[in-house]
Amino acid sequence: RIRKGFEDVTGEKYRLEIIYNDQNTLIINDAKSTNTSSSVAAIEAVKDLNYDIHMILGGHGETDDLISKTNKYVKKYYLYGENADALECDIKYYNSEYSKYEGLEEVIENIKNDQSKKIILYSPAAQSYDQYNNFEKNFNSIMKKATERAVTEDINPDVWLARVLKDLKL
Repeated sequence: RIRKGFEDVTGEKYRLEIIYNDQNTLIINDAKSTNTSSSVAAIEAVKDLNYDIHMILGGHGETDDLISKTNKYVKKYYLYGENADALECDIKYYNSEYSKYEGLEEVIENIKNDQSKKIILYSPAAQSYDQYNNFEKNFNSIMKKATERAVTEDINPDVWLARVLKDLKL
């Protein structure tokens, strides 16, 4: 019932935007969440959906106790960017599961598919200035690559991105 209500909401682009949804995976683009409070709000919005939450986060700047505020809900963190080392220290303190990468593209290429019902939440909790000029260019860069790949494979870019995020062997 909660999931149904969440799916019926059409939100602002880059704010809790569902880009893929099937029986086992819900992929949410929350690229506008460039601070801790926004990313915590994103977790709050999805925490009761009965899915494991896999959170992609990182970038440039402080993350103000993000891990202490989210670790009880997030099954695994995927870290990238300048603040990945600081986030890693926080995650180790809470003994949470994580993987760390140089950039967002590497994160997306390496997210592993598992059999659990999961939400993949891209909510960086930081600015992307270390890699992109703004959050929109950040996500649009990933979508551009998805679109280019989709054109060569004649599939929808969102479907291709979802496949990459699910780590299907394309």
